[in-house]
Amino acid sequence: MQDRIGYKKIDFNSAREILGGKNVVFTGRGFLVRGELMRLARQAGANVDTVVTKKCDLLIVGEKPGSKLRKAKVLGCEIITTNDFKDILEGKISNVENDIDEDILNINTNENINEVIYILRKNILLLINNEAIKMKTIRNIKLNGGNIIENFEEEKVDLIVYQPSSKITNILDKAKKDNINTISLGVFNKMLMK
Repeated sequence: MQDRIGYKKIDFNSAREILGGKNVVFTGRGFLVRGELMRLARQAGANVDTVVTKKCDLLIVGEKPGSKLRKAKVLGCEIITTNDFKDILEGKISNVENDIDEDILNINTNENINEVIYILRKNILLLINNEAIKMKTIRNIKLNGGNIIENFEEEKVDLIVYQPSSKITNILDKAKKDNINTISLGVFNKMLMK
């Protein structure tokens, strides 16, 4: 069972830096009832929804998660636990750094990603909001011989790696018209690890 939250410890200003403006969905049992978790997320500046769509920025996962987790993984949403959410509310986390390992949750996404991605000398544009995750991805790309591109309009782009967000839909549509490969961050990481 998860620990309860100390309401006196909540730091909404700190939490807004991470959750502000993000589309958030909850799944599984948390340290409080779902309605209370949703209320706290709204107070921290998040837009709370009940279904996972391509607009979902962050899925917060509790005990015994359902199909929302599978869908979020397929869409490449950022995923954290309800304990991480509690730590964000209490100001213990200033940046969300890691996605949840699906083995911890005993979830099979039924994604058979058997492909390997080769990024040696490829120009890659990152559309990732979370700075900590972006820096980690840049390190992985550079370790595998890829190049980071800063400007979609001025430089040749071979691949766009993105964290799903409604703010980048136009860029992804333009990339598809220009025959530029696009791949969600979650799928990219899995392919890179093969």
